[in-house]
Amino acid sequence: MRGTILGLALVLGATGVGAQERAPDFEAALGWLVRHQHEDGGWRAAAWEERCEEAGCKGPGAAAGEARYDVGVSALALLALVEGGHTRSEGAHSASVAKGVEFLRAQQREQDGAIGFRYDYLGEQIYNHAVATQALCALLERGDEALRGPCERAVAFCLEAQNPGLGWKYGVRSGRNDTSVTTWMIQALSRAWRAGVEVPPTAFEHAHTWLERATARDGVAGYETPGGGSSTYAANDGKFDPLPTMTAAALLGRRLCEQVRARREVVDRRDAQQALVLAAPPSWPADSTRTCNFYYWYMGARGLAAASTAASAEGWTPWRARLSAALGVHQRVGGCADGSWDPVGEWCLVGGRVLATALNALSVAQLSGRSAEPVASRVLARSEFATAGDYGFEVGYASAEHEVLRVYVNSPAGFPRQPPPEAKGEVLASVQVKGWKTPREYSAKLVALEPAEVDGHVRYGFEATLKARSGWEEGTVQVSLEGLGPTPLVFRVPFLP
Repeated sequence: MRGTILGLALVLGATGVGAQERAPDFEAALGWLVRHQHEDGGWRAAAWEERCEEAGCKGPGAAAGEARYDVGVSALALLALVEGGHTRSEGAHSASVAKGVEFLRAQQREQDGAIGFRYDYLGEQIYNHAVATQALCALLERGDEALRGPCERAVAFCLEAQNPGLGWKYGVRSGRNDTSVTTWMIQALSRAWRAGVEVPPTAFEHAHTWLERATARDGVAGYETPGGGSSTYAANDGKFDPLPTMTAAALLGRRLCEQVRARREVVDRRDAQQALVLAAPPSWPADSTRTCNFYYWYMGARGLAAASTAASAEGWTPWRARLSAALGVHQRVGGCADGSWDPVGEWCLVGGRVLATALNALSVAQLSGRSAEPVASRVLARSEFATAGDYGFEVGYASAEHEVLRVYVNSPAGFPRQPPPEAKGEVLASVQVKGWKTPREYSAKLVALEPAEVDGHVRYGFEATLKARSGWEEGTVQVSLEGLGPTPLVFRVPFLP
């Protein structure tokens, strides 16, 4: 019944993880989420068992989370479905996506665009808004233009809540900052920017400033102070081992900020942060849950996937193999709980089984390459290229004389030598031309180049001529590729002359 995902199978084979350790089943996780979706389209942190079959999802862990985070766990569940290639118009779970979208839209306030946020509980429900914004913008990024208005209003509230010159914490411009909320907001704004929603570069600059401020010289990022500990939940005191959770979050936040950051140079400790996360791979022993932190695993998987290059893949590959082994062995098989994970992680008292399953499904999406999470390593100049490792991209321009855009996609080792016959792509450049009042848009089809072996990968290349003008100034280039994965790969990078 359970199929092996090609990309994940390649990773496991390359790292010696045996078949007996069973790869996690992404589709089964989505199946559990769909079965436990409520009639109003949302999911429940506290009352998720209401959707169980008669026997229920029996197992260890938190029986219920906190209802005030229903919007947040609903957004995580919806995001997992979207990462699986399901939208309101495509995929086997399109009906569930449509219901989930309507649930989130019903929670959005007309006056300020906030989704699931209230000013009580010290403003902690800002998490609801950040994740909901990310989920809706992920659908907009995939072409659901009907969501542009709700996404724009949600982004406006994100910007309104940001502290001047820094990041976010609970509430609106509270004057305090923390790395956790800030990274969730960065994820939301990054999705919005990639979907074409207007996001001022200063929002990313200021968020990056907070991440720098929260990071000690050795790379350890704290929750509210440089090198301080991660956020904790009082009810869990003494039950879980410390992990570099905020360091993983800061690593991810840095990489996302670098997509749109201005040219200003900043002190960057991401290499040290990457090493710290690589040194603490996921672990879930059969007789203990002290090291189960699904939040850390999610942030670590996304952060390492975004930061990894060919030079660092040696560390990232075994880390994700450890994550796969932990999630594969402990994913429930059979019965009402089939496809889910028991809510035994450090933050499951907040979100219950829905949180555990949605977060872990999003981590599995990173393992399998399903999550098309393109990240440029820095702002690109016309003659420069950047790489993001496995399932990453190199985007750049030939010399100013040639005015050609080239895109490269690095596959995992062992991937078929030739790209599928249906592989195709196109590029859209929106560039400000000197003397013009509005940006000029150029579009072109990408022509496949001959694949080449590079650093143990097959590198698929595409090329397009954009007929550039000598007066080109700053702008954005969007590239979409089809046929190289389960879902179209769409990514945007800044253009600098």
